[in-house]
Amino acid sequence: MSAYIVDLDGTLFKFGTNDFLPGAKDFLDFIKDNGHQLILTTRRGEDWDYHNVFSKTKTLQALKELGIEYHSIVFEVESPRIVINDDGCSAINVVINDGIRKEDYMEKVDK
Repeated sequence: MSAYIVDLDGTLFKFGTNDFLPGAKDFLDFIKDNGHQLILTTRRGEDWDYHNVFSKTKTLQALKELGIEYHSIVFEVESPRIVINDDGCSAINVVINDGIRKEDYMEKVDK
């Protein structure tokens, strides 16, 4: 089992919306179906409500309505984000609003 730490905007959702980007739903299904943990991070928070969708309350409501199951979520995470981990860590960088391709995450799966 792996833990996937995933940003919301520009990665799973088109920036400024609660609309899935290409491949995001398949990626989330892959995580759930394989028993991996999903930890979400986001700049969203109560005091930052760009396009009237980014508040913490509205984000939690959207995640529930979309059926997105996650282990935990961390709000108000600034960017850029710098991840420091031991050699058990991998990173997948995607282009903002370009979606997630299956080959991007499948090559990182433990065999």
